[in-house]
Amino acid sequence: MARNLWGTTLNIDGVHYRWGHPIPRRTDDGVLWYGRIGDSNPGLRFGWQNNFRYRDFRLFIQTTGQFGGSVYANSNQTYYASGDHPDVVQAGKPDELKKPVSYYNAVSNNNNLYLKRFVESGTHLTIAEFLFGYSLDSKKWRFLERSGFSRMNIDLIGRNLRTLTGYTGLNVMAGSPTVRFDDATYPMTRTLTGVVTLTF
Repeated sequence: MARNLWGTTLNIDGVHYRWGHPIPRRTDDGVLWYGRIGDSNPGLRFGWQNNFRYRDFRLFIQTTGQFGGSVYANSNQTYYASGDHPDVVQAGKPDELKKPVSYYNAVSNNNNLYLKRFVESGTHLTIAEFLFGYSLDSKKWRFLERSGFSRMNIDLIGRNLRTLTGYTGLNVMAGSPTVRFDDATYPMTRTLTGVVTLTF
């Protein structure tokens, strides 16, 4: 049944509506409504870091994040308009849920307008840095003393390890503090680094 309705229109009070397509909000005068659709200011922005030591082991954790605030997911809107978003893939969907490409073009308005559909919560928690280290002292490890070293530190450092969020775009931290606009830019690269420090 749904297959036969795509491409059809319905006339209500002289206005033509395309079946299955979004209905834009209009004013009483019949023009497109423009107004505030989000607020980039978070309720709380936070960061936390601490060092832990136990005998020869060291652990450092740094986190950042925020509660509330809006991010405009222009990355999603861009990929809806171009047909590259995973939602556009119809393989495996039941017939009643399948939609033509024109639907996603309409939902994104071909990336021509800012739409409430793409305003999402910026709440997130990021593990920005993590260090796990072990210290070897020459008094315990004689090979260090024989090599002329008093201490050796072995560290494993990870940066931008994980971001916990319900945001569906590419980068919940995109944009500036006053303009949270995710313009299809990739998040910071996750890195893992091993460091060996020798002390004479």
